[in-house]
Amino acid sequence: MMKTYPLLALLSISFLQCINVHQSAGPATAEEIADLAVAPPAKYDPEFQFEYPMVTVQGGIFTMGCTNKKRGYDTDECPHPDTVDTFRMGIYEVTKYQWIQVMGNNPGAFADCFDCPANYISWIDAQKFIKKLNAVTGRRYRLPTEAEWEYAARGGAAGAVKNTLYAGGNRLDKVAWYNDNSDKKLHPVGQKAPNALGIYDLCGNIREWCEDHYVEYPGCPIPPSLSSIRCCRGGSWSSSYFACRISEHLRMEPSGRYLNMGFRLVDD
Repeated sequence: MMKTYPLLALLSISFLQCINVHQSAGPATAEEIADLAVAPPAKYDPEFQFEYPMVTVQGGIFTMGCTNKKRGYDTDECPHPDTVDTFRMGIYEVTKYQWIQVMGNNPGAFADCFDCPANYISWIDAQKFIKKLNAVTGRRYRLPTEAEWEYAARGGAAGAVKNTLYAGGNRLDKVAWYNDNSDKKLHPVGQKAPNALGIYDLCGNIREWCEDHYVEYPGCPIPPSLSSIRCCRGGSWSSSYFACRISEHLRMEPSGRYLNMGFRLVDD
């Protein structure tokens, strides 16, 4: 049975006004969504319990990188063997409601959708959330590594050999909110079909931070100047179909906040 934990001694409630909208790669432009970037005041619920369903992902060896070139690939996606240990991954991305109750502010656009993923979150912001959440719950939540994220998105050891383009299948509209079907906005978590492990929204709705730095794959050199950049994975509501592929090797500044960036949690 999953345990729940009351969150005590939270920060006083305030609101975060999002300015200088920075839109990462994708067909939707900053101008199209700039008017959405002001959040209303956060609302604290004293009865809040942190409930975060997770699924166990059995460890294994898989081929990481672009193994399916049906719709093209980027030059930093060289396929190579990788190994992950057993871990647990959140079935859903962390929502705005959960963020509000832990951090005391309401970040990002689409702020009245409390079941939507928390967005306008930097890698540094995500680490602050995790530190505070772990202190309260006594757990050891963290961000997934890039290898863990891709392995889980592929469906674990059994799913990896199926070589699908997206987490859950080859029909992106069935498994993800992206630029062509999102109406240029976030959607509540868990509305599209899950992948083989029962995990939702891995290739759409919101891009997700990973724990590790952006590093080169064997055979795919990258400029040394990118070594301080953090990885992120998955497509978003503003992404093209190409950017939603499982193998898309993405990178962002860890201090940057983006309207299509959020995160999900894992633990061991």
